Amino acid sequence: MYERSALIRICWFAMGLLCLVIGLVGVVIPLLPGIPFLILSAVCAAQAFKRDHVLERNGLEEYRRWRRRQFG
Repeated sequence: MYERSALIRICWFAMGLLCLVIGLVGVVIPLLPGIPFLILSAVCAAQAFKRDHVLERNGLEEYRRWRRRQFG
């Protein structure tokens, strides 16, 4: 996988925080839809953080081998 630059990751994180705030306000205010913004904030957070940090934990050797076989 390629490594994202720090600026891009900060932008994704900022967009995620903004969507989270709008989503939380939307839960309280009835005319503003909150759920789509909460989902969008989860997507932005997933883009902002490193995805393979979970694979560095112990006990996932079998999954790492499967991933290498599937994706090269």
